[in-house]
Amino acid sequence: MLKCSHLTLTLPDGRVLLSDLSFTMQDADHLALVGEEGDGKSTLLKIIAGETPDYVRITGSFYSDWKMGFLPQQIPEVWQSFTPLDYLLAPAPGQPIEPEAWSLCPQLEEAARQTGLNPDLLYEERPVFTFSGGEKVRLALIRVLMDEPDCYLLDEPANDLDLDSLLWLENWIDHNPKPVLFISHDIRLLQRCARKILHLELRNKKTSPVWTLFSGSWDDYLENRTASRSKLLQKAAGEKREYQKQKQRLNDLSNKVEHELRTVSRQQPHQAKVLKKKMKTVRSAQQALEDQGFTRTDSLEEAASFFLPDAPFPAGKKILDETLEVRQNDQVLIEPFVLSLYGPVRIVFTGPNGCGKTTLLRQIQARLEQRDDLKAGWMPQDYDSVFEPEDTPVSFLLRFSPDLQLIQTRLGSMRFLPSEMNQSVFECSGGQKAKLILASLALQNCNVLLLDEPTRNLSALTIGVLCDALKESPAALIAVSHDRAFMEALFDQKGVIENHQFHIEPMEKTE
Repeated sequence: MLKCSHLTLTLPDGRVLLSDLSFTMQDADHLALVGEEGDGKSTLLKIIAGETPDYVRITGSFYSDWKMGFLPQQIPEVWQSFTPLDYLLAPAPGQPIEPEAWSLCPQLEEAARQTGLNPDLLYEERPVFTFSGGEKVRLALIRVLMDEPDCYLLDEPANDLDLDSLLWLENWIDHNPKPVLFISHDIRLLQRCARKILHLELRNKKTSPVWTLFSGSWDDYLENRTASRSKLLQKAAGEKREYQKQKQRLNDLSNKVEHELRTVSRQQPHQAKVLKKKMKTVRSAQQALEDQGFTRTDSLEEAASFFLPDAPFPAGKKILDETLEVRQNDQVLIEPFVLSLYGPVRIVFTGPNGCGKTTLLRQIQARLEQRDDLKAGWMPQDYDSVFEPEDTPVSFLLRFSPDLQLIQTRLGSMRFLPSEMNQSVFECSGGQKAKLILASLALQNCNVLLLDEPTRNLSALTIGVLCDALKESPAALIAVSHDRAFMEALFDQKGVIENHQFHIEPMEKTE
């Protein structure tokens, strides 16, 4: 069993990251930990794994009689230049594998088969960083499996996985008989694997930590959250209307009594005394009304809007009609093919890691940048490559518009705090950087959007907000993505890359 009681996490500046969290996990629970970036998900997972982060003060209690198997977001950098066997068997980076450790190779091979990894890859003499995202996740999981844990803690295991690897991961979690506590923003993975939800939030401009524990599926949680929110908003609106009605009535009564007091003659001392007593009663009622107030609803994090291009792309206008080929280091990734795209197309490229999707998107970008009859906007996977060292959110967007007031308004609508608008861009979260890049494309009036994995740093709830916003944008949309919910929500067709071949097929929708 795992039990957290009244756990509170406080940052060095005094800001409370998590307040009075209490929850319990039992055998076979599959609990999804969700929330926006910076809300404390990974920190909480590290604490449960037995680590003590030095950037938070921890109060409350935590107990578990389980042996934890912790899968971090990525293999630590110190291991990236070593071979798979070094990573799995060596006592420390740079130290030789001890003779008795070699006897574990049959167990490693069996663990590899459990994860769907070819055991031969374990013996390859190449560094870990050269393996694909899916292979790295499997290697890290093999290391966890070798410890035979009682409970698995998985921090964003779906990051950088292609569709085949995602399907494998879903199946592994879903059929795992042991308890699993995992962080993910992949909606399909949440829908299939989560049996409980723990949602961490920082509401009201990141000042109010809130947590919600829900027993049930992801879809049930969203439905329950929407219904509860709707009821609360209705209650708050009704109370506010009643509050305003009572306040107006008391103000009218107060004005009437004040008028009568000013006009009462000195020959009517008894009447003046009655009016003063009445005024005292009215003011007491006004104070009581103010003290009682009315229900005020929190501002939700995912309510943050996206500032997206509204420049339409003409129907039937040619975007591209060329023969393309994708090569990398003299290796053919995609054999020559004809790509014909006409506006307002919505197409997503998909395929296994390393098949050439991003390279293909960059080729298209290079061609469209030479056109002056359209405006193509580019969103790379590496957000930091877009920014300069001295950039702040404000100064970055000022490159694309001189209207400071407009930029500050837009940043506010994207839920940037005033203090965040002028901080270094490199102090912003990945989600904030994504919003800044998309806003810059809007300020440039781009009517063709080239987006490389645009949802990779957004929460499952915020992805829904982005999808809604992109549905309203009239721009043509060409993207690379492994996010199935994002793909199905926005695209009519997909460009599939397999076995070095490219072909287009209609987007299949799943329930």
